[in-house]
Amino acid sequence: MTWEEILPEIGRRAATFMLDILLFVFLWPWPYDFCFGQQHGNPVAWRRAVGFRDREVVVRRSRQWSENMGDVVNDGEDGTNAARSYFLARVSIATSPMVLGDKTGYVMMDGDWDLDWGAMIDATEMVDKKMAAIEAFTLVILVHQDDWGWLVVDLKGEALAQETGRRRQIYAFRDALTNIGKEDLFYRWIEIVQFESSQPGGFSVERQEKTALQIRELFLKDGINFDQFWKDSVGTDSAMGI
Repeated sequence: MTWEEILPEIGRRAATFMLDILLFVFLWPWPYDFCFGQQHGNPVAWRRAVGFRDREVVVRRSRQWSENMGDVVNDGEDGTNAARSYFLARVSIATSPMVLGDKTGYVMMDGDWDLDWGAMIDATEMVDKKMAAIEAFTLVILVHQDDWGWLVVDLKGEALAQETGRRRQIYAFRDALTNIGKEDLFYRWIEIVQFESSQPGGFSVERQEKTALQIRELFLKDGINFDQFWKDSVGTDSAMGI
């Protein structure tokens, strides 16, 4: 064979070899894990074990972002815990009503979370054997720490803390209005917010903007700049009060 014939043949074989490598590295692991994955189970084994049901237990596990997260229990010398804040931020997004309400387990897989098929099989077996009610798996968050083992995360505590802080802001605002003899404005403000938020269609962005304008005009009639008064009495942006 001449070089004119050898070189094209080498090029074709090299291209075929590279294509085989790409398919093996990037494409082959997916069908293999789908059918035969062992580390966290696989969809085929899960479906065969669970079958098709009206209600199914979905278990998600974090991807690489949590591997070097650090201690989420102890606060640092400055009284803060960046690892815990980072973890709770990721979990809060993943467990928001918008995510959990209308999505199947497959749709909840993303760059941060994958499905743990083995754990889903185990949880379903617990339900079938009456070891736990399916309602017990409505929202359970677990995190593993080398120093602490498995921990249960209670997001209700975070929500309660936020609610308590919000209540304190409202009381501070009420007291500030009472001190200047404008307590009636406080109750009229409450009435407006409750009325608008209970209207059909929910408290949409447009309705919130309308309510904010209505409240500002109400306070302005009494010579009070709502935004500035809220900031002076509560210490946060006025948007928190509308």
